[in-house]
Amino acid sequence: MPVTEAATVRLVAAIPETRIAISSTAGGGTARTDRTAPNQYEAAGQTIPSAALDGDELDIKTLYLTVSAGGAIPATGIHELEIWIGEWSSATNTAGTELMRESFDVAGIHFIDDGIYAFDFTTVFSFSADTDYAMQLWWTTDDASHSISWARDNGGNSIEGGFLSLKDSGLSLPFDAAPQEVNDLFFAFETVPEPSAVLLAGLGIGLLASRRRR
Repeated sequence: MPVTEAATVRLVAAIPETRIAISSTAGGGTARTDRTAPNQYEAAGQTIPSAALDGDELDIKTLYLTVSAGGAIPATGIHELEIWIGEWSSATNTAGTELMRESFDVAGIHFIDDGIYAFDFTTVFSFSADTDYAMQLWWTTDDASHSISWARDNGGNSIEGGFLSLKDSGLSLPFDAAPQEVNDLFFAFETVPEPSAVLLAGLGIGLLASRRRR
């Protein structure tokens, strides 16, 4: 049986220049995710309108987000960041059919200021060109360390989407909220390599190994 790959979080030096399906990487603002006490729930998100999609956003595997102000997460206890991705109604500002939901164990991670983090999903998903979507992020449990500020665009309107934010003691994902149309999270979605590219890379490694054996 195939082994299921775990969802992981990685600190990276930069967002890759290739295989980026869609992104908004301007800066200037912040977006908080906060769940430090039962009455302090705050979640952030991003709408992705169909006008920003061209049908090539296939087999997405990784989401990149940038920390504006971070902190150290304890190594013990339950410390999970959950990401929901699904359809979105731009007419009513409500969440629709779920496309992806993943919880990321971040226990022991020190989120550094201005650090770029890759959230690797266990399975791939795709965006359809004729559908509006949204991505949302929150903490699944209360803890004093669960307060992170993420970088977002402050008026650049990079993809004509909108930053989502909700602060509610009864919060859960997905949430409905009016997007700030001229603001975007600092984010990027990356696709997996095409099978042909992986095959060629494997052939290259095999040929190199064969030459070394000679």
